[in-house]
Amino acid sequence: MFEFRKELKRNPKLEDELSFKYSKSSKPGGMKGDATCTKVTLKWNVLDSKIFDENEKRKIINYFKKYAKDKIDKEGEIIIYSEKERYQKLNKEDVINKLKELLNKALKPTKKRQPIQVSPKWHNARIKEKKIISEKKKLRRKITIEDLEELEE
Repeated sequence: MFEFRKELKRNPKLEDELSFKYSKSSKPGGMKGDATCTKVTLKWNVLDSKIFDENEKRKIINYFKKYAKDKIDKEGEIIIYSEKERYQKLNKEDVINKLKELLNKALKPTKKRQPIQVSPKWHNARIKEKKIISEKKKLRRKITIEDLEELEE
């Protein structure tokens, strides 16, 4: 699911850098949901991370600013919460999985676009086809006086 490069496995784990806050959930849970703090909020400061190098941190921050604006603040701190489940432990696992999925997407290498070469034969055929379509559309228009004068000449 969440795989870093091999050299990152020697560094501290991601879970060691995360901080969690627990609060009461607004989701259903019956009496248990009213009495216990099942909502989990994860906070992680990307800039203070020891796992990623500067280039990877920049990629992560740019990805979050572009695709997950609501999950990052101005100081580079990522905030994700979950209150989907009735149990704190499951919500904590859900939050960690959400973060790992987002990090996988952020660190995924971008594919470079390779421009194609269009052959002159294909290009000329395309132009010819466009001219035929243009002539069809001209024939559909209403006839004006100028059109009649052009036909007489």
